[in-house]
Amino acid sequence: DTTTWIGFIGFYTIVKPGVCSLSINYRRSGHIEPHKNLWGIITGRSTVSYMTREAILNNDSYDDIIGHLKSTPLSAPCYITIASVKFEKSMILVRDRTECHTYLMDTKLGYLVQPNNDPWDHKESTNRQKSIERRQVFHNKVYDNLRMATTKEAMFKAFLEEPILKFNNI
Repeated sequence: DTTTWIGFIGFYTIVKPGVCSLSINYRRSGHIEPHKNLWGIITGRSTVSYMTREAILNNDSYDDIIGHLKSTPLSAPCYITIASVKFEKSMILVRDRTECHTYLMDTKLGYLVQPNNDPWDHKESTNRQKSIERRQVFHNKVYDNLRMATTKEAMFKAFLEEPILKFNNI
């Protein structure tokens, strides 16, 4: 299941029932270089949305989908958040055009957080849209509120506070 629009080829968010869900997020790695993205497409590298489409449509197992997402040469870097039906296998793939870094879910905590910087990056120079603060607030505050939330409304309220909710980053 996915949401898309007429004329668009690919998926940014998709669910393969009984297997996993995928969500794509923008990744800025270094300087903005749109010419490299275009050159990647011209030389046959996959667009991010087309790669996710091919991974879901051409693979039935979770491991095959992950293998496809990790190995496909891309025209642009991205983050891929994968929620597995096997909870402990959920992960974030941090993709460059040719390389892939895997960030596994901490099963003790039971969640993944992916704002707009690499999970291991704590440098102020790459702190896009207060990503470091949003990740830290989630770890320190929202997670406790979610564990205590007894209703959907209480859970959503935990997400509707700065810096998690940023109107210039929705």
